Amino acid sequence: MLAWTVTVSGGALSGQVLASAASRRGLFGQWQQALGLDEATETPSAAGTPVYLHARGVRDGVAVSAAATVFDGEEDSR
Repeated sequence: MLAWTVTVSGGALSGQVLASAASRRGLFGQWQQALGLDEATETPSAAGTPVYLHARGVRDGVAVSAAATVFDGEEDSR
C-alpha cells in the first residue's frame, strides 16, 4: 500500500510505502517500476539501519516520487 500526498504548490504527488518491514523493499521496487520512476537513491542512516529509499520522476508534467524506510535484517513496525 502507498499513502499518497498531493501538494498544491508545484503540483507534485508523493507516496510513502506502507507495508511490513519484510516486504517494504520489494513493494517499493514494484511501485518504482509501475510509475516509471527512473531516478532512485538509497541513503543509509548514520548507523546503517534504516535505509531510506527514494525514487522520482515526471509523469504527464507532474512530479511524482515514492519513498520507503527499510530495515534490512531487522523487523521494525515503522
